Amino acid sequence: SALLANAKNSGKYKAALIYIDSPGGAVDGMEDWADEIRNAGMPTLAFIDGYGASGGYWQAISADKVLANSMNSNLIGSIGVQTMHIDRREVAKTTLGDVKILRARQSTLKNSINSFEPLSKEGEAWIIDRLSETAENFINYVTSRRPGVKADSPALAGDVFTGPQALEEGLIDGLATYQEAIEELSSRITTTGNIKTKSNTYNQSAMKFKPSF
Repeated sequence: SALLANAKNSGKYKAALIYIDSPGGAVDGMEDWADEIRNAGMPTLAFIDGYGASGGYWQAISADKVLANSMNSNLIGSIGVQTMHIDRREVAKTTLGDVKILRARQSTLKNSINSFEPLSKEGEAWIIDRLSETAENFINYVTSRRPGVKADSPALAGDVFTGPQALEEGLIDGLATYQEAIEELSSRITTTGNIKTKSNTYNQSAMKFKPSF
């Protein structure tokens, strides 16, 4: 984020390649980072080299175009959200003794889902509801950025794909080597292509991708 902001503000850079080798991670901050990529004010291209999964894929599709390394098998997709609940009661009993959480009379719902008390059906349902909300946002973002992905595609259920498979599913725009990706991005730089407007966009009509990609 800092690198992209500095490049944008310096006025010295004409385009940005977002190099991605990421299996994803926490949801927090992802939408802000995606906004920054979309509003970079210059041509952007995401290059997936290995992993472009979950949050890593969310980053990738925020760029103008997505290419995956033709020299790598890649794992692309994993569109979805999950979390982990760990029952630490037995470990706690062995190492600490019996653990009992005490709450104020007014705080009956305080930390009601934790690792030292049984996970109730209501608590499990609450977690799944929160995950489902975030997953819906993720899926909506994917379908808005990648209109070629079919509604019944297994990609939207969390499946992962190699580069050629991802291309067939509409998850990426093409396969290329790293050098070809740089050349592709460089070809989109024009004398007017990086002029910022009030809406912080650029002249897309002057920056067409090579049909070969």
